[in-house]
Amino acid sequence: MRFKLLGAHREFFQNNGYIELESLLSPEEISTLAAHADELVEKRLSDQIAYKSAEELFRVGRDLWREDDFLRKKILSHPLAEIGAELFKKKKIMIGFDQLLRTGSKPGFSNMVPSSLNDISSIFPLSGALLIHLSGTRIPSEIIPSQPENIIFFSSDAIIPWEIFFQLPNQSYLLIAYAHPESVYVLQKKDLHTHALKKRGYVFGDRLRHETHPIIFNAN
Repeated sequence: MRFKLLGAHREFFQNNGYIELESLLSPEEISTLAAHADELVEKRLSDQIAYKSAEELFRVGRDLWREDDFLRKKILSHPLAEIGAELFKKKKIMIGFDQLLRTGSKPGFSNMVPSSLNDISSIFPLSGALLIHLSGTRIPSEIIPSQPENIIFFSSDAIIPWEIFFQLPNQSYLLIAYAHPESVYVLQKKDLHTHALKKRGYVFGDRLRHETHPIIFNAN
């Protein structure tokens, strides 16, 4: 079923830089997302998540959609991208990247300070992003979904307190960042993945290619 955005939704987003939308995913979808994300991360690590630091998990938690069919279907979801396009006022939405924000038994991530996505991303500018809480105890915050089935959409210029996602052990969030056809690959020293796209043939200054970053929604 298509979620219908109301004028009040768009107004709240424009005024606040974020919005929580209710019941966009089922509990079954979220638990399956969490299981697939953890399985893929542990495959990349060749080790268990519990033994790794948040930074180690962050480094292997990028672009999960490229290696798992279920994750690809959900991360490249047309209905979610359509909602994003309306909120971000973009006619076309491409996948920028996905990022698992995960802690095992070792919480804390010292490099994470409040900033916007555009301040720390080597894909610039981004259109916006969404956040799904996959598992773990909910921390009271306006930037974390109040219910598991809800999703937070936020602007690429909104200041996000990134450290909050790493405060407790055994937390898991999925961030999906959207780009657009004018987005460019840039050197961003604050991005731990700033050199990742070189493995896909990019050099700094290149626009994103549809072959590596598919268009998910096109209003034209």
